[in-house]
Amino acid sequence: MPVATGAASSGFSVGDRLKAELVFYPSALPLRAQIAQSLGGAVSSDDPIELPALDLSEAYRSYEQAMIAEPWLDVWPLCIRNARLRRHGSQIFLCNGADTVSPLALPLAPAQSSLAAPLLGLTGLDSIGLWDGHFLNLCWAQTSLGRWVNE
Repeated sequence: MPVATGAASSGFSVGDRLKAELVFYPSALPLRAQIAQSLGGAVSSDDPIELPALDLSEAYRSYEQAMIAEPWLDVWPLCIRNARLRRHGSQIFLCNGADTVSPLALPLAPAQSSLAAPLLGLTGLDSIGLWDGHFLNLCWAQTSLGRWVNE
């Protein structure tokens, strides 16, 4: 839904699946789209989201490439497979899984510390977050215990 309409939400919930024709806004990195035509109603699903097979280091490289194309980017979506959360003091970091050759850790937004705390200690997190160059806003994670959503 366009921002100009003043709508605060799209009317869809996390996990909803729908068939639609999308029209992307012109950009060197076309991420924003509007639904041009819905091809049916939304159906709720608990199925895991299919993510690209990128670990945190590979997903971060996509951010670096995006910054080359559009240096004024505010946020960039990161889709990450097989990650884990670790704590250092009061700060929580999303890190590569244990079997990686390129260690990397991105700090979660401080406001997410208590929300993301239940994910500490879990391994093999598949997740989606928004990276602003300073902090990761974790939006969704699939864990061995089920789906976690930042609500």
